Amino acid sequence: MARRHPRKATAVDELTDEIRNRQGNVIWPGPLVNGMLVDRLAWKGSPGATALQRVRLIIFGLSFSLVGLVSLSIAKGVRSLWLGAFAMLWLLLGARVLYNAFRGWKIGGPRS
Repeated sequence: MARRHPRKATAVDELTDEIRNRQGNVIWPGPLVNGMLVDRLAWKGSPGATALQRVRLIIFGLSFSLVGLVSLSIAKGVRSLWLGAFAMLWLLLGARVLYNAFRGWKIGGPRS
């Protein structure tokens, strides 16, 4: 009986494997899983988030808060209660995202 030796990986096989690994996040259900992880981080906070993810979340939170502050200043200038309520929603959204960005973040920990 002849022995079969494992075939050595060629450059084409390595390239094909690399492409498959890279497409894991764009082929279904990868986007669904990634979306759920981002939603969980933004709305509930995640103790396992990396420092880069938290910095991105802080930028989003500050952006939402900035939209709220600008809308609030415009609402004050035109004395609009409806625009003021709209501004408060943006401010609350920004505060919630910022709170979740900092919740569970251990400075100097193993994942920071």
